[in-house]
Amino acid sequence: GGRARWDYLIFGHNQHQVEEAKELSERMGFEKFMSKKTGRFFSNVKAQGKDEHQGVNRKGKETQKLTKPDEKYVNKALKKLDPLVEKYGSMNNYYDQAHIDCKVLKDMNVYVSASGHLMPCCWVAGQMYKWWEKPGENQIYRFIEQAGGLEELSVLQHGFKKVLEGDFFNNIKSSWKKKSCSGGDGKLKVCSVKCGTEFDPFGAQFEDNFATVGR
Repeated sequence: GGRARWDYLIFGHNQHQVEEAKELSERMGFEKFMSKKTGRFFSNVKAQGKDEHQGVNRKGKETQKLTKPDEKYVNKALKKLDPLVEKYGSMNNYYDQAHIDCKVLKDMNVYVSASGHLMPCCWVAGQMYKWWEKPGENQIYRFIEQAGGLEELSVLQHGFKKVLEGDFFNNIKSSWKKKSCSGGDGKLKVCSVKCGTEFDPFGAQFEDNFATVGR
C-alpha cells in the first residue's frame, strides 16, 4: 500500500480544527500529519506582507479569500520583514543582494513539466505561467532564449543529460553572483525570492516540530 502524509495548511477559517484533523489522520491510517504555517501571507508581486490571501483561478477570477490565522500559527519568516526592510531599504533591494542557497540543488532534485521540459524546480517553471503577465514578459524567458528556446529544454527530444548540462541551468546558477535582479542580465529573481537565506517562508513552514507519526 501507499505511505500517505497529510499536509494541513493553517488559515483563519480552519485553525480551530488542527487537533481534529490530526486525530482524523491517525484514524484513517496516514503515516504522518504535518500542520504547516503557510507562507501565503506575503505578496511576491508587491514584495510585502498581507493580512489576507485572495485566491484566483487561472483566468484571473477571484475565488476564496483566505484570512491570516492567530499569532501562534503565523509563519515565523513573516516576522523578519520589518528588520529586512530596515536593513536593505526594501524587499526588492534584499532580493538584489540575497545570498542564494538553492533548495533543489542541495537535494539533487529537478522538475519535469507535463510537456516534458526540464526545469530546476516548480518555482522556476511557474514563472512562465503567471496569469497577470503576457507570455514572454517574465524574466525567465530571457534565460530560455539564451539557451536556444524552450525546445532545447525538452527531455523528450534531448534527454536529461544534455538539458542538465546546457546553458539554461548553467546561466541560472551563474546569475546568482549578479548584484541585481534588474536589467537584461540580472540575477533570476525567483531564486532570490524562494531560496534567499535571510527570508524563507517556505522553509519556515517546517521549523516547528508539528509532524507526528500515524498509526
